Amino acid sequence: MYCQSVGTAYCGLYGVQTYDSSLSINTTTKFCIVINTDMCDSQSANFKRSVVAHEFGHAFGLGDTLSSTTLMGQLRDRDTIYVPKSDDISGAKRQLALL
Repeated sequence: MYCQSVGTAYCGLYGVQTYDSSLSINTTTKFCIVINTDMCDSQSANFKRSVVAHEFGHAFGLGDTLSSTTLMGQLRDRDTIYVPKSDDISGAKRQLALL
């Protein structure tokens, strides 16, 4: 995947540009994050923080969830959840342990 237009359905988009498949797991070596400013400009600062932090979570190997209580949750309240929660941190630590 490469960075592309976000479109109107998403606040942000994470894209892998290159990865190293010679390692025991595919490790991203270059990525990009695109923020949909048309959708986010009118939102609160915490909403914007939530979108950016969520997209960086993908850079740590975290996927989207249906949770409403974690940063990686698609159902989260972006005005109140804008920093990683314990489940997000545990998931990132598990990903880093694989390296």
